[in-house]
Amino acid sequence: MNIKFIQFLKDPFTKENLQFFSFENNAENIISGILLNKISGNVFPIIKGVPVLLSSSLTKDFCKKYEKKLIEIKKNFPSASINPSTQKNTWSFSLEWDSHNSKNLDTTWGMSTSGRYEQFLIENQIKESQLNNKIVLDAGCGNGMLSEYISQKDCLVFGIDYSESVFMAEEKRKSENVCFVRGDLQHPPFDNDFFDIIFSNGVLHHTPDTYKTFKSVAKCVKPEGRFYLWLYCRKGGFLWRIKRRWFDFLRTIVSRTHSVIQKCAVNIHTSISFGIQYLSGKKFKRNFDEIRIDMYDSITPRWRYYHDPLEVSKWFFECGFNAGILTHWDNPYGFGMLGYKNKITRTPGVNYTNKYLNPHN
Repeated sequence: MNIKFIQFLKDPFTKENLQFFSFENNAENIISGILLNKISGNVFPIIKGVPVLLSSSLTKDFCKKYEKKLIEIKKNFPSASINPSTQKNTWSFSLEWDSHNSKNLDTTWGMSTSGRYEQFLIENQIKESQLNNKIVLDAGCGNGMLSEYISQKDCLVFGIDYSESVFMAEEKRKSENVCFVRGDLQHPPFDNDFFDIIFSNGVLHHTPDTYKTFKSVAKCVKPEGRFYLWLYCRKGGFLWRIKRRWFDFLRTIVSRTHSVIQKCAVNIHTSISFGIQYLSGKKFKRNFDEIRIDMYDSITPRWRYYHDPLEVSKWFFECGFNAGILTHWDNPYGFGMLGYKNKITRTPGVNYTNKYLNPHN
């Protein structure tokens, strides 16, 4: 990560400032170090250029490698919590993105990065020139390819993901205007009212509580800023509902198994799906490896919730945004909605009267 991003990172649990201690660096790029909250004593490592801002961040390997440096920091800051964590981060999409990286795929969900960028502009109702000098958050950046692509448009981009995919994204990073962070969207490590644009494609519904995560992320949007998210929906015909229920049943079992079993289940189900398409004579829009990435998304997440536009529009209203605007709706699996952080104090409807709004007048 480039050192210029350090100043923007906050303690995800208190929103307090963090003091940076460098262990290894290469010119302006940080390789390793720690971020310390001197008030609470919370300590977060920077590993392979990626700040890890989770409650269980310090690993045994990290503490062993930098033992002398950590002991010295402990002497100067006795409240610093530098013990390695025994807690495991049990839910993420690390397996999916490991597979994507190992196959060197240049597409994501069947789309090129440039195609995803064009879709990003349309869904966020923004022109390329409007990205200049903006601060953008890719909330659930996955492989980081889109985050880095956007950062080439004269803006600062943060790509945050719970999975270890951010380490691969940092390893391949070429832009100095993108920072990859490992963190939890339920506790984003940024100030409130910080980002001009936040977008999240198919991520929030895979967290323990979609609405709770939505509220946490929405707080980070600047007044007049934009927040776009894509979520799974409940719509679909009879056959689609049967298919959805089958995947949900399979997911509840597979998501709780060992990673080796998950890989086997994904490969088996991908082979079946690929075989059915072949026998039915359908044209293949994606190759076997691309279908396998989709299968990880279908049967390995611990959580997968479904929502509808009216429900999400209400979330926007409650969090100080205008009514959400559907900008992606022609999809059998889900919908995309955009909100501007511009609180609506009155809504035009059947009760839009001064008497109703001001009953004491």
